[in-house]
Amino acid sequence: MFEAFQESIRRAAEAVQAKYDGFTDSVDKLNKDMLEIRDMFVTTKDIIVSIFSFLGQETTILLFCTFLFLFVANLIPFLFLSKKARYFIGIGFGTYLSISFGYTFWSLTKYIFIMLSPLLLEYLLALFFRKAGKYLWALLKKTAIGLWKLLKVLWRRLLKKNKKDEESEKTSSQTAKNL
Repeated sequence: MFEAFQESIRRAAEAVQAKYDGFTDSVDKLNKDMLEIRDMFVTTKDIIVSIFSFLGQETTILLFCTFLFLFVANLIPFLFLSKKARYFIGIGFGTYLSISFGYTFWSLTKYIFIMLSPLLLEYLLALFFRKAGKYLWALLKKTAIGLWKLLKVLWRRLLKKNKKDEESEKTSSQTAKNL
């Protein structure tokens, strides 16, 4: 009986030890995951800081204020302006802020370039797809015309063979009748 009691105590201790080991493993995994998440955020923060340090404080402030202005301007329901009009209003607002804050011309130039770069990219993509579409349409048209001509030639040859076969059958049946 004493041995059975010792055995059950040993099994209970082993079960508690296994649970404790599982708990410490999960805590270790959680710590590793938290460190990975922290490293990811630190890396992202470093990238953002390097971008904004490259842009400069004045340009960053202009971009931030303009994005806030555009966010509010897009929320106002009675401004039924096109996307480009709202965008140029935002650029005008940023230019006004730059002049009123007394920022340098270089920061204003960087700001305007950054604000116009999406429009430039959109224009270049539209130009690319327009040219690619015209080229692809011309290629498809030439291919279709070539296939049509090939089918016509094959069809004519096939009909000529059938006519020759019919003529040879007629001549052979006529010669057979004549004999």
